[in-house]
Amino acid sequence: FYASQTYNLEAKDRRRILVPWGQINIPGMPFNQMMGLPVELKLAPTAEGLRLTAYPIAEVEKLRARAKPIRNLRVSPGESLTQRPPGDLVEMEAEFTPEKSAEVRFEVRGVTVTYDAAKNEVACLGKRAALAPVNGKVHLRMLLDRTSLDIFGNRGAVYMPMGFIPKESETQIVATTRNGGALFETITFWPLKSAWK
Repeated sequence: FYASQTYNLEAKDRRRILVPWGQINIPGMPFNQMMGLPVELKLAPTAEGLRLTAYPIAEVEKLRARAKPIRNLRVSPGESLTQRPPGDLVEMEAEFTPEKSAEVRFEVRGVTVTYDAAKNEVACLGKRAALAPVNGKVHLRMLLDRTSLDIFGNRGAVYMPMGFIPKESETQIVATTRNGGALFETITFWPLKSAWK
């Protein structure tokens, strides 16, 4: 996004909320801008000192349909974990321990999100961000909308809002690894309801 607004909700709610404003060409539409996913801004202690984090507001979880987490699943090179959540609004949350040279790849309805353990880096659509494991583990959360994919690493240490229109022919999310495997302690796929009634 290239513009945003931040605000507090009310005196007793101390959260600082950011709403991004992004630009993306939407086929067949007379506009090319959108308001993004609201996130909560916080200062969090890290090994490098206080850092600003951004994470989806708690109210987003009210949009989740029921889902069953997958636990303690190892994915080795040549293997894959494939899910086809119903609908076109999806949230995925995963916590995994990658081997030191592993690439953990998520194919999300036509776009690839990669975590490179050798570089301690997450990448998508040509953008990259440093993301070191915490106690050997990486936490990724992704929310897929009709014109965007929001990626959060280690509970807000990385925030990558990506303008992206999913391919209608691609309905699945696939997790694979290269150059080493990864142990997924948990991975959950939630279909999401629309926020608009």
